[in-house]
Amino acid sequence: MEHNKVTERLPDAIVILSGCIKRIGDTWQSTDLSEVDAVYGSPGQSLRVEAATILAHKYPRALLVPSGGIGYEHPQGIEPEKPLLAEVMHRELLKHSIQSSRIFPEAKSNSTYQQLQALEHMLSERAWEHVIIVTSRWHVPRVGAMIEAEFSELANRVILVSAEEVLIADSPQKWQALIEDAYHSEFLKERIEKENEGIRQIKSGTYRFR
Repeated sequence: MEHNKVTERLPDAIVILSGCIKRIGDTWQSTDLSEVDAVYGSPGQSLRVEAATILAHKYPRALLVPSGGIGYEHPQGIEPEKPLLAEVMHRELLKHSIQSSRIFPEAKSNSTYQQLQALEHMLSERAWEHVIIVTSRWHVPRVGAMIEAEFSELANRVILVSAEEVLIADSPQKWQALIEDAYHSEFLKERIEKENEGIRQIKSGTYRFR
């Protein structure tokens, strides 16, 4: 399984793992990679959507699969009637001029583990040979550890791509300083440490897959 390397093989699909969403006025939208948005749960979903859009233009035959249901993270003050994560990403992909016929939301999974289970099922059901998974840089190592531990069938058929690397490669002047600042911040250092603890548990066999 390759990490952070856009493939030369043509992907059948580009899967976007969900983070979290926030409400601005009457509109729900993906969270940014910021301390302010970290209060909603996993930050940086907006970067994943934008990176997937760039890859969608690079691979015009690939399908787009925004993945995520209601999620597990429900911070205090977030309305229970919030939309599904995949629905919000679907709408944002349409705003990025991705044709609706290319978008196939997966809206039943509520965790990274469940999203990988859903992807495994889609690979079998649709006979996909090659898939790009887009997620945040801070999330890539734990997703990789999960695949190695629990989803051996995926290992040779997926490439894990960091949204941040895609964005910096496409528009360094817009993204590089913003992303570097975020990764030097305390809130993201704490998030990464939690991810690292999850990886240690996966490797030791004590991780609760759910």
